[in-house]
Amino acid sequence: MAPPALGMCSATVAPLPVGCGYGSIVGKMPSKKVTFTLDESTVSRLRRTARRLHKPQSLVVREAIADYAARADRLGDEECERLLEHFDRLVPEIPRLPAADARAEKEALRAARRAGGRRPLAESED
Repeated sequence: MAPPALGMCSATVAPLPVGCGYGSIVGKMPSKKVTFTLDESTVSRLRRTARRLHKPQSLVVREAIADYAARADRLGDEECERLLEHFDRLVPEIPRLPAADARAEKEALRAARRAGGRRPLAESED
């Protein structure tokens, strides 16, 4: 394996407490040993944070990834604006039914549900 690039260091996670080593159950999930190459500043922040929180570095990394993933799943401002523009453009195109027609359609659906819904295709072809 090639050595890390200049200004980079190969991060090694500090040993875990007894009973929390490689392959053990941490939080009821099997753990898997992985290797990442991080810049020195990131490694320093990881070590400082783990010491300050009195947590293993691997736990700090897991929590950071979970937090990042939760934020990444949310819509950003630009994406939200774009979707709202589509919504504002499409909603006026939805045809409006007169109230009486909408009530009649709703009552027909309710009656069909009370009667057991749609009949199987074989029965409805008679």
